[in-house]
Amino acid sequence: MGHVPTKLYAKFATLIAALTLTSLATLGAAATGATSQAGKTAGRHRLDPNVSTEQIVYSFQGGSDGAQPWGDLMQAGGVIYSTTLLGGAAGMGTVFKLVPSRGGFAESVVHSFAGGADGAYPWQGLTSDFLGALYGTTSSGGGTNAGTVYKLSWNGETILYSFQGGTDGSYPTGFSNEDPIGNVYGTTEQGGSAGAGSVFALSPTQNGYAERIIYSFQGGNDGQTPHGGLLEDLFGGLYGTTYFGGTTGAGTVFKLTPSWQGSYSESIIHSFNGTDGSIPNANLIQDLTGTLYGTATWGGSGTCSYSYGGFGGCGTVFKLTPSRNGYTETTLHSFQGGADGAGPNGGLFKDILGNIYGTTYYGGANGAGTVFVLTPQRNGSYVENVVWSFGGPGDGARPAATLLLYGNALYGTTAHGGANGQGTVFSLTP
Repeated sequence: MGHVPTKLYAKFATLIAALTLTSLATLGAAATGATSQAGKTAGRHRLDPNVSTEQIVYSFQGGSDGAQPWGDLMQAGGVIYSTTLLGGAAGMGTVFKLVPSRGGFAESVVHSFAGGADGAYPWQGLTSDFLGALYGTTSSGGGTNAGTVYKLSWNGETILYSFQGGTDGSYPTGFSNEDPIGNVYGTTEQGGSAGAGSVFALSPTQNGYAERIIYSFQGGNDGQTPHGGLLEDLFGGLYGTTYFGGTTGAGTVFKLTPSWQGSYSESIIHSFNGTDGSIPNANLIQDLTGTLYGTATWGGSGTCSYSYGGFGGCGTVFKLTPSRNGYTETTLHSFQGGADGAGPNGGLFKDILGNIYGTTYYGGANGAGTVFVLTPQRNGSYVENVVWSFGGPGDGARPAATLLLYGNALYGTTAHGGANGQGTVFSLTP
C-alpha cells in the first residue's frame, strides 16, 4: 500500500489548510461560536483558575441517549461529536452530536451500536475527513468479536474492517485517523504476531478497504499494548504510546518511520522508568518545533496508593524535545495526588501562548478529577494550577478525555457524574 510518503503534496496541502483554519478560528471564534480542530493546538486562550466558570452542557440519561462518554470531543461544521461507551438502543454505545441552539446545545444520537457485525463499545472519539464523514473504532463486535473500524456518512454506517484476532489484531481502542488520500490507520491493544498489539492501516480499494499490519509489538523493549491513537507528521511518520514494555516495562513513546517501499521501521523515542512516568495511554500532540507532549497516567514523584502497574506515583505531564541524538525527555509536572490532581488519562491541549491544559481522573478538591493548566515560566519550568475540581452536587466526575477549544471555551467530557450519574459534557469559560 502506498501510504502518505508517496503523497507529500497532500500533506503540505493539509498543513496549509490547517494554518488557514487556525488563523480564521483565532480571529473569528468568539463571533461564530466555532473553531476548527487546528485550534486544539493553536488557540489563543487562557483560563484563570480563580474566575473560570463551569457549565454542564449535557447530562447523559443512561438509556437510548448514551452513557459514560470516554472519548475525545471533535468539532465539524459547528457541531460537536463524540461517542459513549455504553447506552444507546442496545446498550452497546453510541455516536452522538451536540448542535448549538439558543439555549445551549441539543443532543441527539447519530448511531447506536447493536453488537454483532455492527460493532460494540467505542472507547475513543472520532476523526473526520474533508467531506464531513466520521471515522471511529469499536473495541468489540464485528465478525469475530475482535472489534471494528467504522465510517459514518450521510447514508449511514459502513464497517470498513472487522478484525479477525490473532496476527490480524484485536481490541482497537484508539481513534482511527483518515489521511488526505483515504488511508485509515490506528492501533489494536491485542493481537499481532506476538499478541502484544499492533498498528494497522486500511487502504481503499474498488471493493472496500484492504487491511495490513504496519507493525506488531513484540512485548519487550519495543513496547506492548498501545491504547491511544496515532499522531502523524508531514512525512508520514507515526507516533504513539504503549501502556507497557520498554526497558523497565513502564511503557514507551514510539515512532514508525515509513520507507518509499511502503514498509515501516519502529524506533523507541522514550522508555519510561516510573520516576518520569508510567502507563502512558493518551494521544500525543506536537508543536511546530517537533517537540512532543503527553501524559503518563501513573509514575512520577507523587504518592498514590491506588496507582496501577507497580511503579507508584500519581502521573506526569512530559515533553520530548528532538535533538541530534534522538529526543530529550523532560517531566513538566508530577501530580501529587491531592488538590493538584492524579491519574491524567487524557491527552493535552496547548495554546499559542504555550499554556498546556489537561484533565486528571482523580484528585482535586472533591477527589473526582480536575482540569489543570501548566503555565510556562521564563526559566523553562511550568507552574500548575487547577482550573476546575469535579465532584460537586450535580457536577460531572472522572474526566478521561482531551479538551476541545470551541468558541471562547474549553469543552470536555466526564465518564461519570452529572444529574444521572452517567457522565456529562461540560464547558469552562474564562
